[in-house]
Amino acid sequence: AIKEDQIPLNEALKNYRNDFLKYKTSGDGLYADGSFIQHKNHPYNNWYGALFINRVAEISYLLLKSGVITANEGNTLYQMYKNAYQPLKFNKEAMDLAMGRISSRPRNNITTNGVSGLSTALVISRLVKGDAYKYMAEDILRTTGGSNYTSSITNIIWSNEIAKDPSITKPVSTYTITKSFPRMDKAVMIKPDYTYAISMSSSRTYNYETIDGVNKKAWY
Repeated sequence: AIKEDQIPLNEALKNYRNDFLKYKTSGDGLYADGSFIQHKNHPYNNWYGALFINRVAEISYLLLKSGVITANEGNTLYQMYKNAYQPLKFNKEAMDLAMGRISSRPRNNITTNGVSGLSTALVISRLVKGDAYKYMAEDILRTTGGSNYTSSITNIIWSNEIAKDPSITKPVSTYTITKSFPRMDKAVMIKPDYTYAISMSSSRTYNYETIDGVNKKAWY
């Protein structure tokens, strides 16, 4: 896009439409029910899945600004995020039940994983209309101070713009949802004053992951 070279841009567009925005029906990747599977049968929305949606969001922004995709395709990504990632966070913390072996790693504080989602919220806020994701980014910035977030100049600029924008208002309705993720055997219920999550396993999913010396004392 920067070089205005149409050949690699066409290749990126092809992969974007035929792979990134297509739900998986087998193997690793994002499924229509919101499950993200990695390493064959491990639920991983809140790690590999989070990295995936962040990179696709960045690619979406580049393609949109290059004029080769429409706002409707940006909205598809927004719907993916609502379906697969937003239900698996509480108080801006990513739930362990969809984090595989990474759940055993220490956190500096309870908002560490929330800060990692700031980049995605910032990019999606540039892809869709309305203030919902601007508020999500503003909320993360306000409650964490953004102290752990300095990954790119662009996102720092966007963060500053949002932090200084008094017009961004909190959504009128409180976020609530009851949702199951059949492919990865999880279920969540989010209400105004509590969140309840159930982590199960079956022939579709493994109980836990222990590799590379990580998560040696896994329990289930």
